[in-house]
Formats: sequence, C-alpha cells, structure tokens
Amino acid sequence: MKRLFNEHEIRKTWDLCGAWRFLKDEKDKGESLGYQKSLPEWGTVIVPSVWNNEIGMLNYEGVCWYEKTVKTESGTYLFEFESVMTAATVYLDGELLGEHYGGFTAFELIARDLEA
Repeated sequence: MKRLFNEHEIRKTWDLCGAWRFLKDEKDKGESLGYQKSLPEWGTVIVPSVWNNEIGMLNYEGVCWYEKTVKTESGTYLFEFESVMTAATVYLDGELLGEHYGGFTAFELIARDLEA
C-alpha cells in the first residue's frame, strides 16, 4: 500500500503527481541541447497519465521530456516511480540520477547527500 502521509517526523513523503512541464523530442536531440538542465519551451501534462491522450500525440511513440521543480533540504532522497512505459532516464539538477528499462514497471532511484 502506498502511504501519502508522513509516517515519521524525519522521513517525510511528497507525492509529485500533478502538473509537470512536458516537451516532445521527435528528433531525440534533447540531451545534446541540454534539456536535462531545463526545458527551453514546454507544455503541461498531468502525471500520472499517458501522453498519447494529449492533442496531436495519439500515434506518437518517440522521446518526451518531463520536468518538475522539487524543493529539498539536505539529505538523502528516495524517488519512487510507480510505472514508466519502456524506458526512463532520470536527471536531478542536470545530473544523471539513473535509468530504467521495462514496460509499466515500478522502480526506485536514490539521491544521496543532497545539499539544500
């Protein structure tokens, strides 16, 4: 069962569902253009969702970028992804945090020793 409430005063949880910045990358050039640091132009999608539900995206099967601003304090953070279709590359502050491959499967990534 997923808990969306803080069970402990020190180990807090945040649900990152909701509006995310979103950009379709048809030519798969985003990484070379620095999209992992910040999206230059973007739309908005609601997470969780399927991007094929967005206007003009019905048959699109390429690369897309999602971006969310998260305010943190110093420490170690566990990021839980409940489901990603096929592949995900995750960046935190422009640095590679980790990758995952597998259709509609959950995965976790840990960011250690973050500074506020």
